[in-house]
Amino acid sequence: MKKITDKTPHIPLPSLERLASLYSALEEAGERGTTHLSSRDLGSMLGYPPHLVRKDISTLLKATQPGGNLGEGPRGYPVEALLSLLTTAFGLQTRRRACIVGLGRLGSALLHYSEQALPEYELIAGFDSNTNRLELISTPIPLYPAFRIPEVVRREGIEVGILAVPPESVDTSVERLRAGGIRGIVNFTSRPIPREEGVWVRAISLRAEMRVLSALLMAGDHPTKGALR
Repeated sequence: MKKITDKTPHIPLPSLERLASLYSALEEAGERGTTHLSSRDLGSMLGYPPHLVRKDISTLLKATQPGGNLGEGPRGYPVEALLSLLTTAFGLQTRRRACIVGLGRLGSALLHYSEQALPEYELIAGFDSNTNRLELISTPIPLYPAFRIPEVVRREGIEVGILAVPPESVDTSVERLRAGGIRGIVNFTSRPIPREEGVWVRAISLRAEMRVLSALLMAGDHPTKGALR
């Protein structure tokens, strides 16, 4: 099996994660009517040193416009131009197709607020192993029993699966998603998913983040004063 690296074809994963935060910050700034932001402004908003902001923007430029020039002028970086480059880097020119597997409290919440929570994605389907639950949920999004995941994912061209099932259902759900040709999984469960060729996995764990925060609190000082980074 070919090894999966922590890089996209153009941008290293750590930079990509920081650029995702930058995207959100720029969107909010643009909505407020801000036209330019300096690396110091952006660093303050994101909690990163200005030199790291400049490094990530340089990486972004090389990946999206080799030979292009988008320096930090006297007024800072142009917000609209940066957003345009980020849209290209994240492949958000068109909405990608997604589904939710597991329609308990979290899955149902994402299902009902998908336009707000997932504006860059088109939610195509929801799946759950409990057919009684499917009958009780009111939504315009088509719902299916979990055993139909491979069929529906393949037929609808769904690229990303959002996993919100109990831990004991993770393995079966992942197998079904992969059988349908899924290309990416967002894992909201407490069970790690092994990485395999052709499928990207992103884990979002509240428990893990709370543990990290506990360690940061135990360190005492704020990270900008030299504590854990």
